[in-house]
Amino acid sequence: EAVKTGAFGSFMPFDRQGNPVLIN
Repeated sequence: EAVKTGAFGSFMPFDRQGNPVLIN
């Protein structure tokens, strides 16, 4: 699982299929 930078500058994890996983 990779961690990428979201559009708002916060870190957003992505699953192995490339779907964003939001953490509240």
